[in-house]
Amino acid sequence: MMEWRNVTAGYGGEPVLQNVNLSLPAGRIISLIGPNGCGKTTLLKTAARLLPVKEGEILLHGQNTAAFTRRELARRIAVLPQTRDVPDISVNALVLHGRFPYLGWSRQPRPEDRELADQAMRQTGVWNYRTRSLRSLSGGERQKAYLAMTIAQNADWLLLDEPTTYLDINHQFEILKLIEQLQKQRKTIVMVLHDLGQALRYSHHIVLMQSGKIVSCGTPDTLFQSGLLQKVFHVQPHRQEKEKRPFYFFTPLSD
Repeated sequence: MMEWRNVTAGYGGEPVLQNVNLSLPAGRIISLIGPNGCGKTTLLKTAARLLPVKEGEILLHGQNTAAFTRRELARRIAVLPQTRDVPDISVNALVLHGRFPYLGWSRQPRPEDRELADQAMRQTGVWNYRTRSLRSLSGGERQKAYLAMTIAQNADWLLLDEPTTYLDINHQFEILKLIEQLQKQRKTIVMVLHDLGQALRYSHHIVLMQSGKIVSCGTPDTLFQSGLLQKVFHVQPHRQEKEKRPFYFFTPLSD
């Protein structure tokens, strides 16, 4: 479990998260949703200690994350940011970066590190272009390469900031299917999503945020029934029952 206890955090002197209290269960797919600027990315960055906690504390399985060294935390939490540099390196070299928290002073990958990187590339479907430059890939291919690096880190918690944004719809579904596979491997995925339908369809739990605060945290069905989507996003949610899982879509609220 990951817990936020009275957490305030932000950039410089401006708080974005305000007195956040939140508990997230392990082994589930959890989506963070909310209007732009509501604090979703800040929540992820604070959990990964990319931003400092100004007040309060974050606990991972009962331990304060502030007590971990950077290497210890990286072995427990892997982060895929929304924006990042695109270095002129091969896919294989990028994915091996995920093994850095486990390397010795020589920084030389061991056979077991290469094997985990190879497994991650096969799982994400980038194995066939592992020798290509990252810059030569399409947006969808590149996103899968970065996801492979995150998987190679072999952390139990994966924090993904908008993993499907800017991708064609087929690549979006590929990423979401990979996320489901990871959850079945007992990983916990906490991700920011802008597509409300995808969040409701693929998540076990959803955290709804607004203005730096937690509005609700629960199952997709609970959120759908609550009326909060109408209040926060000013849309009318609709659900169609399908064989395996419901399908959600949204229309503007009537004037």
